[in-house]
Amino acid sequence: MTLFDLVRRSMRKNIKHYYLYFFSFIFSVMLYFVFATLQHDESVIKGAELSLRLDQSFKVAAYLLLAIVAVFVLYANSIFLKRRSNEIGIYQLIGLTRGGVARMLMIENMLLGIGALLVGIATGIIVSRGFLLLLVKLMGKEAFIELSISIPAIMQTAIVFIVLVAVTSLQSLRVVYKSTLIDLFTARRTTELPKQPGKISQLLFGVLGIVFIVFGYWYSGRMVNSYFILNAFIVLAATIFGTFFFFRATVGWLLHLWRKRKDGHLAFRHTLSTAAIMHRMKSNARSLTLITTLSAMTLGMIGVAYSLYYSVENSTRGMFPYDFAFQNQAEFASSFEKELTAVGISFEQKELASVELPVDVAKLPSQASAYWADLKASVFSNDSLEQAGMTIVDPAGGAVLFDSFANSDMFGSNVGYDVTLKMPDNELDITIKEVEENLAMNTDTSFYQLAVDRTTYEKLESGAQEVPYLVFTLEQEEDSKEATAIYKKVVPEKEQRVVYYDMLAQQFEANGLMIFITGFLGLVFLLTTGSILYFRQMTEAEQERQTFRTLRQLGFSIPDMMNSIIWKQLFIFGLPLAIGILHGIFAIKSASSFLFSTSILLPATVAFIVYAAIYAIFAAFTIGYYRKIMKEVL
Repeated sequence: MTLFDLVRRSMRKNIKHYYLYFFSFIFSVMLYFVFATLQHDESVIKGAELSLRLDQSFKVAAYLLLAIVAVFVLYANSIFLKRRSNEIGIYQLIGLTRGGVARMLMIENMLLGIGALLVGIATGIIVSRGFLLLLVKLMGKEAFIELSISIPAIMQTAIVFIVLVAVTSLQSLRVVYKSTLIDLFTARRTTELPKQPGKISQLLFGVLGIVFIVFGYWYSGRMVNSYFILNAFIVLAATIFGTFFFFRATVGWLLHLWRKRKDGHLAFRHTLSTAAIMHRMKSNARSLTLITTLSAMTLGMIGVAYSLYYSVENSTRGMFPYDFAFQNQAEFASSFEKELTAVGISFEQKELASVELPVDVAKLPSQASAYWADLKASVFSNDSLEQAGMTIVDPAGGAVLFDSFANSDMFGSNVGYDVTLKMPDNELDITIKEVEENLAMNTDTSFYQLAVDRTTYEKLESGAQEVPYLVFTLEQEEDSKEATAIYKKVVPEKEQRVVYYDMLAQQFEANGLMIFITGFLGLVFLLTTGSILYFRQMTEAEQERQTFRTLRQLGFSIPDMMNSIIWKQLFIFGLPLAIGILHGIFAIKSASSFLFSTSILLPATVAFIVYAAIYAIFAAFTIGYYRKIMKEVL
């Protein structure tokens, strides 16, 4: 028998263990190829017209995707090498040299990697157009962009994954040459003896894990200030270390206390579930921490991206209350009105006026002071806004601040602070009494916006020039595109302002791109974490094969044993998922303090449910594999 025959027989024997790994590898290659294709295709980049360059976005996504895939492939390969340790040892016992075994494993790995690479690229070529159409749809564009096969993308993908296959081959080589026969034959039987609780260090680490997590949650709500990057790093580090200590010490400590309370008398279902978990808690701590962290990152990314996309219309309307606003442009407004009437577009026109004055906001919170520095305040009278159809709170001798981020904590609480309006001859201090969650005028035409009562407005008007506005609101939203084209026709380019329709399109483009990237990166994260857990449980199922055989011989039925296994999988899959969701909730809550002006409960909940549902599929596969092993033992 030649070495190639041995490789072929070995791959055929192990294909049932490699199928999910092979599928994951193919899926990763496909996604990387799609990102690389969109990155290199000039028609996509030019057709998108994004302020944020698409090629850079896909390049960053491709690097992140590569890092995720590399971690997954190396981790999965180490698990499979451990599962095949007996096989590797037997090959050496029957006379095959270490060099021969290493060559066999390297050939297998190369064939598997090259096969996944070819299938992944071929699949990527087929589905690239579908991904492109999805991207175009998410960005709200109607143009059709033809996507051709990109040779640079093929070359880039091939080089990257060939290097990755070479690294995993070196990993196999290291196992063969660094492991003795005893190491190989005992690798799969290595377990941990549960230690009795009582060590002060274990108790301290257990408590420290909970303290770190609680501190990370608490500090995440206070991280929005001038030290945001440092604060984000502190929160991330505290959460990761806290999660590791939680799995490494806290869970083990709690399980030991529970076992001590039972006085060692465990029910049958606990023998195969709780006891098995305790025996492997130390080795599982790192993988469970990795899975929890990746799950939290995935849920955070997808939740934030989906929430941003979900709130685009509300947030844009909050910044642009009118479809079109003309400031000191009566002539252009008149021409625009005539053109709209001529084509039959229904609209509502309103007249507003304000006074613009320099404003001193030094007494406001530091974030707000920095944001509003060197800007003027547009001050409206409350009665004129009410005549224009707005409903606002009576300023009552103070002022109402219009802030489209009023629901967020980005600028802190502005209520109760004083602002100083600087007139030519004197200054006027006004207290912010209320904050409205929308703007009184389009943000592109007016800056720091305030509403005061008529008496205060007349005082300000006497010391500053009044600025007139003509605003238009379309009655039918579907007329926005045509009306925007008319606006750009009648108003010279240098006099044009950003209008609602253009801003909405820009927001859909940017957030559509974000949700496209985070969605598929999230799928890779999910596939990675679910597969790692599945592979580990496959290994444990093989290690417990003799235990299942003994229990079957003692008369225990498969349903009896499966009940224990289900409880075990609920712990193994459910605990990191639950903690990951908890981490994700606080991450999204922290992001919502400065990113969102509307409720994100619905989109975040949808993201969590979808993630948990897909995760449950991996748990179902694992339970099915255990059932298969139990049926095979007798």
